[in-house]
Amino acid sequence: MVYVGYLTSLLYLLVRVSRCTDYFGYVLAHLRVPFAILGLGILAAIVTGRIFNAMLSKQGARVLGLTFLFLLSSAFSLWPGGSVHQLRELWPPNLMLFLILASFLTTLQGLRTAVVMVGLGVGMSAAYGQLIGQTQDGRMAAGNMSYGNPNDYALVLLLGMPPMLYLIADKTRPIWLRLLMIPLLGVTVLGFVGTGSRGGLLGFCVMSVFVLLHMSWSARINAVVAAVFLAICGIAAAPRATLQRLSTFLEVQQPSQEQFMSAQFDQGEGGAEGGEDLTVTAAASARGRLHLVEQAIQVTAQHPLLGSGFGMFMVAENSLAQDQGYHRGSWKGTHNMYLQMSSENGLPAFFLFLTIIYSAWKTLRRHRQLGPNPSRNQIEMRNISFVFSASMVAFLVSSTFLTVAYDFFVMMFAAVAVGFDNVALLEQQRIAREEQEAGAETPSGRRDWAPEPVGVGAYSRGLS
Repeated sequence: MVYVGYLTSLLYLLVRVSRCTDYFGYVLAHLRVPFAILGLGILAAIVTGRIFNAMLSKQGARVLGLTFLFLLSSAFSLWPGGSVHQLRELWPPNLMLFLILASFLTTLQGLRTAVVMVGLGVGMSAAYGQLIGQTQDGRMAAGNMSYGNPNDYALVLLLGMPPMLYLIADKTRPIWLRLLMIPLLGVTVLGFVGTGSRGGLLGFCVMSVFVLLHMSWSARINAVVAAVFLAICGIAAAPRATLQRLSTFLEVQQPSQEQFMSAQFDQGEGGAEGGEDLTVTAAASARGRLHLVEQAIQVTAQHPLLGSGFGMFMVAENSLAQDQGYHRGSWKGTHNMYLQMSSENGLPAFFLFLTIIYSAWKTLRRHRQLGPNPSRNQIEMRNISFVFSASMVAFLVSSTFLTVAYDFFVMMFAAVAVGFDNVALLEQQRIAREEQEAGAETPSGRRDWAPEPVGVGAYSRGLS
């Protein structure tokens, strides 16, 4: 059952990242493949007892506490029925993903495979977007998939870049996997540029700085040369509308009130109609997001304890807008993950949510550190933690402009962090056993001598 749980947890991670249910929807839904995978994973976790270890871990207790606050928020929501429906639809798959990943990510091979699942899942989504994807006013999106919004699509493509680059550069991986990742990375970069997402661009820039700061000088030079080459290729391949939109990243025109209201209420993500200047429309979209931020802060202030209700920001914002003299609200999400959590579930849930994120980041940072004389496994753990850290940096920045608090991202990072602690504990125990065995026999044949335990001590200092 342990192997069944290990296999199903990683397969379910692939399903969630790739959203393959969107483009194989009829077949997978008819056969209930995702439900079967998740059910087997949960059953294996219960039978083996590992689910209780995941639930009783510090991160598991935080996740269960957040779930409890979601329940309270739904019970006292502005629209309890709507909140319960949203909670039932959005949160259980993410909670189950955390529980099965945290239960069965206990080996280094599991972490290695998790990197493959994330890279492969994003690559599948990117390839599908290039084949069947649609454009929204010149911006790439993945058709009718869950990543149909260009900004959400940019986020998931951005998260897949570090795992793909790592898999290509890792000489211990099978050659077929490394070769497969090269074209997948190409379509991922092409799709990312095509989204024209300014939040994604900011996330990419911050992620690139993070990666450069953790490289040697020689590696930095190579990375900068590669980045310049990719930037030139991206600019050459990007549509004019995309470049025009991205130009508003640094310089934004002040839109007229009519243009602002049009972007707010009529056009979703700031699309242009009738040949309207895209820079003005993008500016109106940016101003509309700022307006939503202001509204979310006010909703948080009005409902500080339990929020307006799980998934109920649009209802609360509509009432607030009418009180402010508008005919109606914008009926959009907060476009900010952090304000989404505070406005819909209250400040206690907001701070617990931040604690989950910070704990995951702190764990990944701890495993990026190495003491003297690290083992080969510890070095590989450091490399994998760096890959997930780079993806997490991109996510934390880009999600400032996205309504993704109830998506799988945070639970994935939290579960991976638990997995790193599980693997580190087993690695410490392995090193201790080897040192004990090595110290059992002394050079003179006596058993009263033991070498200095540098392995466990050094690694413990590195984790502290």
